[in-house]
Amino acid sequence: MTDLKILFEDKYLIAVEKPIGVMSQLDSRGGDSMPKRLSEYLLGKGEDGYIGVVHRLDTTTGGIILYSKSPKITGKLSEIVSGESYNKEYLCVVEGKMENDSGIVCDFLYHDKQKNKSYVVKGQRKGAKEAKLEYNLIDTKESDKGVKSLVRVHLLTGRTHQIRVQFSSRKHPLCGDGKYGSKDNGCYAALWSHRCVLEHPVTRKKIELVSYPESKYPWDLFEIN
Repeated sequence: MTDLKILFEDKYLIAVEKPIGVMSQLDSRGGDSMPKRLSEYLLGKGEDGYIGVVHRLDTTTGGIILYSKSPKITGKLSEIVSGESYNKEYLCVVEGKMENDSGIVCDFLYHDKQKNKSYVVKGQRKGAKEAKLEYNLIDTKESDKGVKSLVRVHLLTGRTHQIRVQFSSRKHPLCGDGKYGSKDNGCYAALWSHRCVLEHPVTRKKIELVSYPESKYPWDLFEIN
């Protein structure tokens, strides 16, 4: 079985570090995915193998992801991770030098499901949803592929491709994110699910999880851990 980096586990839920390139939900063709890996892991321990998807990460995004281990918990955990009490932070490497060291970014986004791409639009467009995030610049480095900035992002809403499109619309696409304008093809889109804080759906105890990307380009330009 593929090695798993388990960040938290009890009889109700499991948190794991998703590698880049692995789907966060079941593949309809039966290919590799985190639910498949985790179900095999649980079956190997003599458990029933149930894994409930409560949120998603893009296939090219790595880091923390949560799953339920019981159908009775799936709905409760889904409510928590989609609610305001769920604190979620990402790390990303963007192209260029940020104009400000910190700020709040707010847009209306429209997601085109056929193209699987989001766009910044005027708020009155049908189907558009408000997207809001807070960011802090950690460091900026000059590389042989241009200036790169390491940014910490606190998501205030959870929209499809939100971080990718909001930074791209401000001429700072994520490094390696060709879909949203990056010319750097030396990596996947540099986005990592870094930290989350939540209240356990049953015990009500605080859970805090942290994960760091591997020291590979472009992350290795910076001192992160």
